[in-house]
Amino acid sequence: MVTPVEPETEDFLRLVIDRIPTMVWSLTPGGVLDFVNQPWIDYTGISFGEAMREPNSIVHPDDLSRVVEKWLKDMRAGESSEDEMRLRRADGEYRWFLVRTVPLFDEQRQVVKWYGTSTDIEDRMRTEKGWQVLIDAIPQQIWSGPPDGTLDYCNARWRSYMGIGLKDLQGEGWQTMLHPNDRGRVLKAWHESVVNGTSYGQEERHRGADGTYRWFLARGVPRRDAEGRIVRWYGTNTDIEDRKQAEKALNAHARRYKTLMETSTDSIYVLDKNGDLQEANAAFLRRRGYTAAEVKGSSVADWDAQWSREELQERLRMLVGSSAMFETRHRCKDGSVFDVEVCATSVRIGGEQLFFCVTRDITERKQAEQALRESEQRFRELAENINEVFWLSDDQNTRMHYISPTYEKVWGRSCESLYAAPRSWMDAVHPEDKKQVLATVAKRSLNEAYQNTYRIVRPDGSIRWIRDRGFPVRDESGEAVRFAGIAEDITESKTSAEALERAEKQYHSIFHDAGDGIFRTSPDGKFLVANPAAARIFGFASPDGERNSNA
Repeated sequence: MVTPVEPETEDFLRLVIDRIPTMVWSLTPGGVLDFVNQPWIDYTGISFGEAMREPNSIVHPDDLSRVVEKWLKDMRAGESSEDEMRLRRADGEYRWFLVRTVPLFDEQRQVVKWYGTSTDIEDRMRTEKGWQVLIDAIPQQIWSGPPDGTLDYCNARWRSYMGIGLKDLQGEGWQTMLHPNDRGRVLKAWHESVVNGTSYGQEERHRGADGTYRWFLARGVPRRDAEGRIVRWYGTNTDIEDRKQAEKALNAHARRYKTLMETSTDSIYVLDKNGDLQEANAAFLRRRGYTAAEVKGSSVADWDAQWSREELQERLRMLVGSSAMFETRHRCKDGSVFDVEVCATSVRIGGEQLFFCVTRDITERKQAEQALRESEQRFRELAENINEVFWLSDDQNTRMHYISPTYEKVWGRSCESLYAAPRSWMDAVHPEDKKQVLATVAKRSLNEAYQNTYRIVRPDGSIRWIRDRGFPVRDESGEAVRFAGIAEDITESKTSAEALERAEKQYHSIFHDAGDGIFRTSPDGKFLVANPAAARIFGFASPDGERNSNA
């Protein structure tokens, strides 16, 4: 027969404490251990007497000095203490614990006892460590920080680019990487986002470990609690240096195209930031039936028959800093409408925002291309909404551990199909690129990082350019256990490059095939550049010959 224990007696309280599935203990005011419960003894495998003689013997040697230093500091201050440390189990294995200690005060606010608990957090620590390894392996700069806008974390990818440690980047240390010319603008925009709780997005230059600056697109979003309060900021930095360099080259060529406007058979016109016409060549006026005086002061909305004034202004706003090729319908002076293809490029000349537009009449080909045009429209809508595809697989590409939902948008195939057949993504690779892709994927078995650019054929027949980068994820011993990577759709940048190449070819064709002489001289009258027609007119030995002029 079991004898019941009366509640609120010492034996009853001791029974309850020994049944709690948590290690409980107490200390004297001077920090000397004077009690441990049964779970503490069961876990450590040592007696209470041994614990009193060597209370720190169960703490992992690598944690001991840090733990003791923090505890002594909190004890002297008479404050509650909380720390994470590894404690040795009876079988010799160490596990992570969250150790909390609180003081008991008398009426004079003097500590009369310390009480503490040790809670096993081994599973949580392993999960956090696994995600940390993945985040550090992703080929993207990732950062986060508290609601005040400071930074307390950035992944290994960003630290490696900067060449400094996390401690130096924390707080406001990250601001040292900003280019001097961007610093004021960036910090103002970030401050406004933090104060207003709005998403952040800026193009900014960051200094790398070698001292050079590269352009990045920095984005940040707030995470809120149930009451709508911001509890943390999360963000990424995406390298856009290549895109910036392409834009710079495109702007330089645009200035050269302008000098050839009047010799072009295509309609060419220039708009300001509001869509008002600044200049138009003869082909533009002739096709639409206007004189130069009649179009003076007009706007793109006066001849564009497809979009409203508001829609056109929004398209121009979105076009700033980039270029685009699209189709629309233009209205002539007599009211007739025809289809055109427009190649529009955003340029800044003398600090003024302009849009350089070249249009071509495509009325005759419209009916034949109707089905293709609809397909391309769907293709553009998809391209405007995609993001990068993140993936995680084993090193043999036989098991897909994770694939982001964007895979379905980019590949046009379900995530479930890839989980079921991890190599099925390669079925989409263009036949001409299949060989190089297979050779690159073979590097996974060698535990080597790789980068590859290839085409994929979507189920609807459309083709996308993909830049795929993979990196081995290693364990503590340095052994590659998984492969992580990012597949980025770069079709838009490829298209811009091709448009630039076509424009360059058009420039050379106009320049060399023009019947009229085109040339440029230095201030002292020396010919610097001349096309073949000019060479014939002035009697040069060759199109590139030089001759002093007294004209």
